[in-house]
Amino acid sequence: MLSLDQIGLDFGGRTLFEEVALRVNQGDRIGLVGRNGMGKSTLLRIIAAQQTPTKGVVSKQKNLKIGYFNQDLLAYESDRSLFEVVAQAFGSAYDYLLELDALYNKGTDFTEKETDRMYYLQEEVQRLDAYRIESEVKKTLVGLGFTDAEMEKTYRQFSGGWRMRAMLAKCLLERPDLLMLDEPTNHLDLPAIQWLEQFIARYEGAVMIVSHDKAFLDGSCNRIWELDRQRITDYSGNYTKYEVTKAERLELLMAQAKNQEAWFKEQMRFVERFRSKASKARAVQSRIKLLDKVDRIEVEDGPSRSLAFKPVAVERAGKEVVRLKEVKKAFGEKIIFTGADAVLERGDKVALIGPNGQGKSTLLKVISGGMDYDGESVLGHNVRFSFYAQHQLDVLDSKNTIWDEVTRGTLYSDQEKRNLLGAFLFGGDDIDKRVSVLSGGERARVAMAIVMAQGANFLMLDEPTNHLDIPSVEQLGDALQAYNGSYVVVSHDRDFLREVSNKVWYLDGGKIRVFDGGYSEFEELFGAEFWATKSKNVQNSEGVSEKSKVTDSSDKSEKNKKIKESANQTSSNKDSIERTIFELEERISEVEKALVENANNPDFEVINQLNARLKEVIKQRDEAYAEWERFLE
Repeated sequence: MLSLDQIGLDFGGRTLFEEVALRVNQGDRIGLVGRNGMGKSTLLRIIAAQQTPTKGVVSKQKNLKIGYFNQDLLAYESDRSLFEVVAQAFGSAYDYLLELDALYNKGTDFTEKETDRMYYLQEEVQRLDAYRIESEVKKTLVGLGFTDAEMEKTYRQFSGGWRMRAMLAKCLLERPDLLMLDEPTNHLDLPAIQWLEQFIARYEGAVMIVSHDKAFLDGSCNRIWELDRQRITDYSGNYTKYEVTKAERLELLMAQAKNQEAWFKEQMRFVERFRSKASKARAVQSRIKLLDKVDRIEVEDGPSRSLAFKPVAVERAGKEVVRLKEVKKAFGEKIIFTGADAVLERGDKVALIGPNGQGKSTLLKVISGGMDYDGESVLGHNVRFSFYAQHQLDVLDSKNTIWDEVTRGTLYSDQEKRNLLGAFLFGGDDIDKRVSVLSGGERARVAMAIVMAQGANFLMLDEPTNHLDIPSVEQLGDALQAYNGSYVVVSHDRDFLREVSNKVWYLDGGKIRVFDGGYSEFEELFGAEFWATKSKNVQNSEGVSEKSKVTDSSDKSEKNKKIKESANQTSSNKDSIERTIFELEERISEVEKALVENANNPDFEVINQLNARLKEVIKQRDEAYAEWERFLE
């Protein structure tokens, strides 16, 4: 399908790649991993012919269609509806369908030219299967979190994150031979990420993914390309297998390097011993030449999981850190909270989850006092909080250096501050860079470092992993595990949530539902069924007491029994809907066949009736699909 032949790239006075030779085959699901700045996105641009390598050639199969989802798509603007923007993925098929609808809507008084055009359009619409466009677009948009009502809104009405979802939907529907996704999960919530994993699993072409989400890479990839030190190493399997294989490879290399070093020392002892003896001169020179020719084995220094810094709460908070009582919040007609209650106690490390739009960021702003609301949000005795959110990037002083910003208000020693900044990828002279020259991602890391340096005993973290590479996310996770305060964290990174939480708050229907166990246990007990049943089995926080705690094995058994019963019912309903969809698909085929047979029928009333019938059946099929999709969330 595609091959990289000895690719090299020199950029900004440094070498990003050197002698890269790899192939992409049909069915490959390739995850590109490596520290920030190693060139993952650059490699995608080279493959997409948006950047030219310094050396080597990218060889592509004839007529290979490449789709490339990246953050630059945010620059796209349109006054068309969301549906129309995404439907453009189908190109001329969608244009023909719009033109044909416009002619039908005109009535029955057609000119000869219009009649000929209609015949042509009908043939093209049938050939290109354009009547499926509506259902395909809706199915994809629903999967990525849009509602039916939002599809008619103009594209300009959506925020940047939702625009990126729309661009992702368009890219997926283009169905390229090679689908390249650069950080596709950045603007997705957990249900949408799970939907995307399922989409990729069914995808017929090849896929390349840049992501810092280990769980997503595990669920999506069958190969991993690691970019490190100007080389790309190809590993078979998902991300977890890559970690195991790399560790085994590193262990083998260390053993080989140790043996080689012992051999080198033995040869050097011979050289030193007989260097001054004329009778051994030829043998000594022979050994020296041999040593010059041997390639030394270099062992990579992998990223360490040992903590370079440990955030410490300066003061101990009271038993109750925050109490929420009858919290109500709405934005115009959109109701977020209808009377939410919850208590966060000292030592709680809460994963705050729920579909986008349910109020995760809003809740953090309520707790921090940064938003008006009805009800009560009360901080406990001696609570000192620190809040990481995207808007904090705007309050950084552009005239200050990174060191100046992190130094303000912290009790850390200079060495602790250096360790902290190093953990957020600012080492050496980087700390003297001014904020004004930093990228958006670098500013986000500075803001996160400031939050961690304040010595607060309560942290609120809204998507703290968005701009961190995998080793940095792991180090942040280790730091939070070692943290002696309390926190609430919002993240779509499931692996990160598994590591850092001992309690789950799930936002659903204007309420906070509390699960007294970490996200890992939450997944184990409720799994995918939970997203479909909308937390039916999770206690409302009003009932948080001993009976909501998951500590007893018999309690777990009972919960698993309920889940199994729920899953059986879910499976039965799902099978019924699938049968309905099958029947409706058959009806659609029958109507489409009738349209083909009547393509030359001069009686446009017949054709109009068939088209009306087709639209009605497609609508019924779409509604059935929407119901079916709920079981896949």
